[in-house]
Amino acid sequence: CVRMLGGSVRCWGNASAIGAPSEPLAAPFTPGGLPAVTALVAGARHNCALSTDGMARCWGNSNTGAVSGTSTNETRPTPLLAPVGGPEALYGGSSGGETCARSGGAHAAYGVSA
Repeated sequence: CVRMLGGSVRCWGNASAIGAPSEPLAAPFTPGGLPAVTALVAGARHNCALSTDGMARCWGNSNTGAVSGTSTNETRPTPLLAPVGGPEALYGGSSGGETCARSGGAHAAYGVSA
């Protein structure tokens, strides 16, 4: 996925990794319900964004808990609020199966090795 000028997001590639409704993708996919974003981080099979409202949202494949914070094996095309509140920054973990956030000097991670 990529952050466009103005803060919108466009994704392409493996449909389950980006939460797209079907494979193959004929055109870039826009995650539904995602407000403008200031930062974007891509994992191996999921994506998370820091929105202009100060909240983190994630979508894509959640089999490692990287999207929902649980190990439920599901693909989420609509971004979910991430299980961390009001982060200042997002960053990917070393394995690509987790997402981490920084908030007030504290760090939180969720996903495969969190």
